[in-house]
Amino acid sequence: MFFFTSDTHFGNDEIIKRENRPFKDIKEFEDFVVEAWNKQAGESDIIYHLGDFVNYSGTEIKEFKVGYDKGLAVVKRLKAKVILVIGNNEEKVMSVYFKNNYNAFVEYCKNLGFFDVKREDYLNLDGYKLYLNHCPRKHKDGFINIFGHTHRSTGIWKPFGLNVGCDLHHFYLLSEEELKRLIYVKGLYYDHDPDNLSFADENTTLVSGLNNYVDFNMAKEILHNEYVGFAEREFSCLDNSSAFACVYNNKKFASVEIGYQAQKFAWAENVEVLKTKNEESKNNKNNIKIVENKRKNLKNDKEELNYIKNEDCSNNENIKRAKDVFKQILECNSSVEAREIAKKNKDLQDKNWDAKKLKVMEELLRSKLEINPFVKTKLLETKNFEICCDYPHDEFWGIAYNHCGQNHLGKLLMKLREELN
Repeated sequence: MFFFTSDTHFGNDEIIKRENRPFKDIKEFEDFVVEAWNKQAGESDIIYHLGDFVNYSGTEIKEFKVGYDKGLAVVKRLKAKVILVIGNNEEKVMSVYFKNNYNAFVEYCKNLGFFDVKREDYLNLDGYKLYLNHCPRKHKDGFINIFGHTHRSTGIWKPFGLNVGCDLHHFYLLSEEELKRLIYVKGLYYDHDPDNLSFADENTTLVSGLNNYVDFNMAKEILHNEYVGFAEREFSCLDNSSAFACVYNNKKFASVEIGYQAQKFAWAENVEVLKTKNEESKNNKNNIKIVENKRKNLKNDKEELNYIKNEDCSNNENIKRAKDVFKQILECNSSVEAREIAKKNKDLQDKNWDAKKLKVMEELLRSKLEINPFVKTKLLETKNFEICCDYPHDEFWGIAYNHCGQNHLGKLLMKLREELN
């Protein structure tokens, strides 16, 4: 089987900081990659590395050679055969260290363990004609360009090809099956008349190629600068901001996002505090009494006391303000407005919110599925694929721009999908 990647930049710590990779140093990154790739590709497989295997770093030839030798040596630790397609960093190596002697450089790499070294290559993958090189380039005969070089700056797709750079793919190899799936999805989005763009029909499950995940928030790419596209995705209904209502603690919210933001201030709705002095208290602290008719949302006395024992609950003014914020969010017309209100009143947020938010989100999502059959159907259509929330700047709920986020929202949706199955 063939596998594809590029732009690892082994051998120098500089790349870790420049690309904000989630590793403490280049050694940790190299160890991770070797272990991951050896699980994916065995001795009978071939890895196409489309350039910048190592990082050009030193101005002095001696210093540079040490870093380059160290980076190239990673190939010796890999089980699969590696074909190196030369990138701009390899070009610099040939210029500085090999005096532009291409044959000498190829021999040097093969002696280190590379199966082959090429400037470019062609591959027919089950009818897909691929043009493999380092920099994105439209092929004159219409071959699909498989490239690297740009890291995350251009995203995965270009109209004429696909980016297999490791920064876009969790630093794992992209298998030929995943590559074919990406090409298929590319056809759905890019290979139409730009004035008549359309998504797949309602029975088609759109799947992004990386590790079989369904991405439900990625906006349709703009193909031309003349217009801005805004059509929704196949699985946009799974997004928290989509206009599908939910219920939490007997209150109805226009979307999961609005409900989620409101719950940050629900402590003021759930309890009313009477502050009294208890001289018999060991620490001479204020006793807190809960009005009985507000206890329905709390599980037991212990949780109840823990819930309200924070500085805001003993402040009547904060209780009033937090209740007003809750009401404002409940009446919001959009998720954007709800987030803005919550952000402006962060000082009134439940002090235990971090410990509660996963449970709150799960219940909001469950309610959304229960009262919206369409959303339930779409969730089941994702079958056994991994669901990823591709919010670009959220490393907790999403996978973030570097695909290294915790993806808790995707995990909750998969948990609920399993319950439905």
